[in-house]
Amino acid sequence: MQIKVRSLFFVAIGTFVIGVSMFLLIFFRGQELLPHQIVFVPNGGVKLEEHTQITGQNFKALLMPKEVLAAAVSPNMITLDNMEVIMNKTLVMPLYADDAITLNHVRDDVLVPRQGENEYPIPASWLEVMDWTGRSGDEAEIWLFPTNQLKQQYTTKSVKEAHVETVIQPVPDTVERPLKKPILDTVRLRYVVDGTNRSVKNATEAQDRSDATGEPVKMKANLTPEQYAQLKGAVEEGYKLIVVAKGVLR
Repeated sequence: MQIKVRSLFFVAIGTFVIGVSMFLLIFFRGQELLPHQIVFVPNGGVKLEEHTQITGQNFKALLMPKEVLAAAVSPNMITLDNMEVIMNKTLVMPLYADDAITLNHVRDDVLVPRQGENEYPIPASWLEVMDWTGRSGDEAEIWLFPTNQLKQQYTTKSVKEAHVETVIQPVPDTVERPLKKPILDTVRLRYVVDGTNRSVKNATEAQDRSDATGEPVKMKANLTPEQYAQLKGAVEEGYKLIVVAKGVLR
């Protein structure tokens, strides 16, 4: 009986020691035993500024891998498994030291305003036509179109021998209001949407970009404040705008 009690005592002591050891192991090295995943943070702890473009050539110089607990990785974080999705994209907000880069930090380069640009809406009332082939991400030209109201300002009437003679003067072609060339020639379209508020896209298996799933009803463009003021001023003077898409950039 004494031997059995002694044996149970040693078993209890052993179980206690093993339990304490496991507790200390989990306490001090618990994070090391849990699953980890690789994310990417600014290389060298340097803040990455807005408008920084990420390419295959500068990726390693801009970002370095960092191992974190898999449980701390959110679905929009960039990891080894999806790192290709940020290639050839541009930061739309600063990335601070030790912050993991996410999908929210980047956008397609052609959709990001350049330095000095903002996203400005182009109302449908400003446009002469809405049946055109522009798509989000396109580069476009913007031409001026004189309205009949504007043309009437250059129409004069004179009386000659009891006859009324109408003299129509053409709307002048000036540097500020050109008519033989676009007023803006490198405008990037931020988005073009149809009546259902969806991006205008090609119809399924369409052979021509003019075949769209919906006609555009509104758009935004990346413009400087001066360019936007130029367009707005022209519209207030009686011009309409014609957007001529140069083609897909992405």
